[in-house]
Amino acid sequence: MSTKHQRRSASLLTGSIVRVRSTMADVFTVSFRSLCLSFLPAAALLLATGVSTTAMAQTADYTITPINYPPGNNGIEADALSGNSVVSGGYRYAYQSQYNEQWANFTYSNGVYTSIPYPSFPSCSGSMSCQLETSFLGINSSGKSIGEANWTIDSGDGYVDFFYYNGVFTPFSYPQYPHSYPNAINDSGTVVGSSYDAPFGGFIDSNDSFTLVTYPGALNTRFASINNNGQILGYYEDPNFNIIPFIYTSGAFATFNVPIAYFNIDFVGFNDLGQVVGWTESNDGTFTSFLYNVNTGQFQNNIVPPNYGATGINNSGQIVGTIDLTNPQGGFLATPNAAKTEGNPCDQPGSCGAGEPIDIATGNVFYQTTDYQTTGQNQLSFARYYNSQAGSSIAFTLGMNWRSTYDRYLHILSPSSVMVERADGRQLAFTLTGGTWNTDSDVDFHLTHSGSTWTLTDSSDSVESYTTATGGYKALLNTITARNGYTQTLHYNGSSQLASVTDSYSRALGFTYTNGLIHTVTTPDALVLTYGYSTLHGIQLSSVSFNTSPVTSVTYNYGENAVPLSALTSIIDEDGNIYARWTYDSNS
Repeated sequence: MSTKHQRRSASLLTGSIVRVRSTMADVFTVSFRSLCLSFLPAAALLLATGVSTTAMAQTADYTITPINYPPGNNGIEADALSGNSVVSGGYRYAYQSQYNEQWANFTYSNGVYTSIPYPSFPSCSGSMSCQLETSFLGINSSGKSIGEANWTIDSGDGYVDFFYYNGVFTPFSYPQYPHSYPNAINDSGTVVGSSYDAPFGGFIDSNDSFTLVTYPGALNTRFASINNNGQILGYYEDPNFNIIPFIYTSGAFATFNVPIAYFNIDFVGFNDLGQVVGWTESNDGTFTSFLYNVNTGQFQNNIVPPNYGATGINNSGQIVGTIDLTNPQGGFLATPNAAKTEGNPCDQPGSCGAGEPIDIATGNVFYQTTDYQTTGQNQLSFARYYNSQAGSSIAFTLGMNWRSTYDRYLHILSPSSVMVERADGRQLAFTLTGGTWNTDSDVDFHLTHSGSTWTLTDSSDSVESYTTATGGYKALLNTITARNGYTQTLHYNGSSQLASVTDSYSRALGFTYTNGLIHTVTTPDALVLTYGYSTLHGIQLSSVSFNTSPVTSVTYNYGENAVPLSALTSIIDEDGNIYARWTYDSNS
């Protein structure tokens, strides 16, 4: 394993992670000054460019783009990914032996590589051995990068941490904790990393103020990534040498569970949607990458091929990483494929379903139920939709794999790429070409865009309006207007949660939340729907009750008979009667 990944990874331990609790932090705050704060134009140091000629590979969930620079060079580490899909890292441009090799930084965007050597290495002239390594470790959407350069020349060595922006490298250090290394930078310019000086904490560098944070009683604390909400992904090592991951927000730790055994594990990337990526190493040296959603507890292992080690994730759900972290064999960029076949299989062109129904082509279980609906032509309703093979999504307010009538979003992947998320779970990819948003020929939807306003028209001529939300990676649903003019208007609270829906007849649905999940829905005729959740295997919708007389309810069971723990297996009414049941094979 490279020196960099040895330092960034967790301890080589075997164990499981089972804690879920919130804890206040031990915090140490000091001030520091950068060694240099001047920046020059970006053109000052763009020393070489190249164009990718490598082919893309396809998996069930991702399209994988190889990252190799120069073409044919496998000595590359893809360590960071910006919100606008710029990959950065380090590549080896000269190699004589393991003690004589030289690296440079690079960026990759839309098929174009840019080489950015570190300009201040000591001279190797006359030396017997000379190893010069450098890599960008983090990059934000403005192009500001953080990284490290280190060198071993004969018997002498050294290192420096740096910012890179607009063509200029700016060294920085923290005198009180000199062995501190940056890992990530968000769009506000806040840097997080880890200190290897006692008391071995994670650090936050915000506006030239350095804050060291330790988990109470831990042997060490590491900060791995920070999203644009200011939430920090990290982990700590407890006195029993277990590695415990956490999200650190406003002085408090919230630990979480990853249901996997490991020999070595690292948590490396975290986006605004609450998605965490990381990797595990088995006893035989095989790396596997995983995706975990801290909002729902949904866990997916083996998201990319074996030995593809994830190193970061952006708000588009793209994952960057390095092939073989022990001996880098190239980088990769994994872009999510549209989950076009989720939803009711009976609505898919050329598809058919069976059972409740089940998509017989994919094995996806789709279940739909309506909790409330008015009578008449123009109906105000609240329905729920379950997909057993649900992929990554903006929706999470009903827990894993469930969505509601109003879980419709535009996921803005880039200025020219949008993923349309439908209520039933379908995901439709749109691409901007020549000023027009285009999608597949069998998708009867039309998308237009002006400023922060988006308009989506479906096959029934129903028109939905959306507005780009803060952060720019998603657009929220504002109105739904039927062909006859009947309109539903959505209203949000200060946390961008749906607070109410009103319609043309002044009827309203009201929503309340607990821990970000829908707790109650109140209807125009004072019916109150209450939603319960279990957290045994992620956050799963466990019950829905209605304040009728007598009270009615339904209970949802998951993972019975040793099937995947996230899979819905039965539904039971208030009298204990099972009125729906599913079984699954070993492929879920």
